[in-house]
Amino acid sequence: IDREDFPALFAMKSDPDDVKWSGFASPPDPARFQDWFEEAIIDPHRLLFGGYLEGEMVAYANFRRSGLTFEPSSGTAAAHRGKGYAVTARSEAMKAIRAIEPGAVFVSWIAETNTAAQRSATKNGFAATSVTKEQVYLFPERRVEVMRLYQLP
Repeated sequence: IDREDFPALFAMKSDPDDVKWSGFASPPDPARFQDWFEEAIIDPHRLLFGGYLEGEMVAYANFRRSGLTFEPSSGTAAAHRGKGYAVTARSEAMKAIRAIEPGAVFVSWIAETNTAAQRSATKNGFAATSVTKEQVYLFPERRVEVMRLYQLP
């Protein structure tokens, strides 16, 4: 992802479904999101990937890094949901990350009620687990993809 992708990413992050599952109460403020984006594209602890269809960004995969642990979030443009674009973007991103960090561990935090995200994560090799966030960070050598389910407040 680069600066020219900002409008597409902002539109996806502002979509009501994306906002709902992100845990935020409202869409991002445009100026604050622009500031976040400018930092994120140069932050070595954040990796942003885009999924493109005919030159248009239709999905994103965002990975926050802590050591060898990568926490993904992803989304798809509303007009392209249900076509597997987020799964593909996340899959390709995970391959790229593993090419540089063979010991990478991926942990996805998904709301218990977000069954679409659970199905999507399962297609990327994630499985539900009872492992806590603290255990994952203490024992990153497990080298597995885990999907930790949580309850929305």
